[in-house]
Amino acid sequence: MTTGSRSSGGPNTPSQYSKTWNGVDGKYLPGHNGDNRYLNQHNYTMNEQVSTRKKGTGAYIGSGTTIVSGWTAADSVLLQNELISHIKGHDFNLGVALGEGKMTVRLVQSTLSRLGKAYIQVRKGNLSGAAFTLGIKNYSRKAVRGIKPPRNRGNVPKLKPRSEQIAKKWLELQYGWVPLMNDVFEAAKAYEKHANGPRKTKFQARRTRLTKNSLIVSDQKHTGTARESRSVSYIMVESMSVPRELGLLDPVSVAWELMPLSFVVDWFIPIGSYLENLNQIPRLSGNFISNMSREITTHKKFIGNPAHVLSGAETTTRVLDVTRSVTSTLPVQRPGFKPLSDALSPKHVWNAIALARLAFR
Repeated sequence: MTTGSRSSGGPNTPSQYSKTWNGVDGKYLPGHNGDNRYLNQHNYTMNEQVSTRKKGTGAYIGSGTTIVSGWTAADSVLLQNELISHIKGHDFNLGVALGEGKMTVRLVQSTLSRLGKAYIQVRKGNLSGAAFTLGIKNYSRKAVRGIKPPRNRGNVPKLKPRSEQIAKKWLELQYGWVPLMNDVFEAAKAYEKHANGPRKTKFQARRTRLTKNSLIVSDQKHTGTARESRSVSYIMVESMSVPRELGLLDPVSVAWELMPLSFVVDWFIPIGSYLENLNQIPRLSGNFISNMSREITTHKKFIGNPAHVLSGAETTTRVLDVTRSVTSTLPVQRPGFKPLSDALSPKHVWNAIALARLAFR
């Protein structure tokens, strides 16, 4: 274990620098038998700060940095969930697939039925009837002259208002066909994993959050960015059992996924990911290496009284924090709210509009 510090500059110099560290850093020390990779499996902390005065004289404006990282508890939950996905080698949940079996069958049957009826209409030369059956054209005798109305009106669905029809088709795609195709793909990955036998024993997940901010503190204007990256590595000692991997031993997560509109809650709070983490992580056997790298850059400018001695002074401060911890267990992060930019992403907004259209028809 090593501990040290280094500093240079002072209040009246163009720049100041300081660095403190504690632990083993694989970048500078020889590892086991000359292999530095083993040094990355030791605890390590480091703080480095650089301040540069661009204008003004005398003391620096303030000290440290005022911009804060935008990393949230939800980011930590999703990072741990990504690690679980890497360990399993797929995202297929057999429990949820079995629970949604009836809905999946109805979706496929309904679609095949519409396609069959549309095919019959095309064979009869009635393209308008085919479009009507598929729900992609709102037939109107006045608007479309010269086209025969759909035959066998009793065998084709009655079209609803166009906006409602679009909303229904959009939700059917987003929460019917896309998940179904994803389940097929992930199930194939699960089969491939077990067919190929044991795989690697080290897995890693990484997530980064970039935050930009601007604020006024007293007579200073602070602008800057904060970039925080975190990763979790898992060195496996004992493989995850197949029933647990496929979600057959996680009834709480299955119940949540099958609950109506639970996905809307997940837009704002990752409850589903947290429940899966809670079922999987405490039962993992191995070592965890958690890394955090936070870099915050703040630019400060004096905007107070022009006659002040600091008038026009500017200072840029960069702070870098690095932490690495090695443990045999990984605490399961409790969920928190996602940033609004994630919760109200364009896709979520469109889905919400479609849900609202059907709810208030």
